Parts: sequence; structure tokens; C-alpha cells
Amino acid sequence: MSQLNDGLTPTRTARVKFMNNSFKIKSSQDKLDLELITIKGFLLRCSHSVSGYEARMRNWTTLVHRRCLAENRHEARAADNRMNNQSEE
Repeated sequence: MSQLNDGLTPTRTARVKFMNNSFKIKSSQDKLDLELITIKGFLLRCSHSVSGYEARMRNWTTLVHRRCLAENRHEARAADNRMNNQSEE
């Protein structure tokens, strides 16, 4: 309620969102099992949950890839510095 009083948009916790998504997927799975909806209908109903997961995994993978590239560059520079120091001796 304090968010409404402060003029902010109310937000739900991540747990509530995951529980709602889980309920929607379970409900859709039950309807699919009873052949009340098609596989396409099931996928359309659940795509919002999957697309969010996919986006989070894509962002995580990109972050890990960038960190690996940065570490490789750092290691290459360190190796170059060691070689330069050895040749100067």
C-alpha cells in the first residue's frame, strides 16, 4: 500500500511471479493432457515464461563470455610483458 500512497507502481516479488508462471504452466499442461488444447496452444500459453527464462540465460551467457574474453586479454598481456622483460635482460 505504501507504494500506491507514494505514487509508485505496485510490484510483486519474484516468488509470486514464479508461482503464477508455475500455475499457468501446470494448468496448461493439464489441459494439454486432456486434449482440451493443442500443442501449439500450450506453447502459446507458456511462451511468456520460457521467453523470460531464455532472455535471462542469454544475458548470463553473454556476461560469462565477456568475462572470459577479458581474462584472456589480461593473460595475453601478462605473457607479453613477461616475454618483453626476459628479452631485455
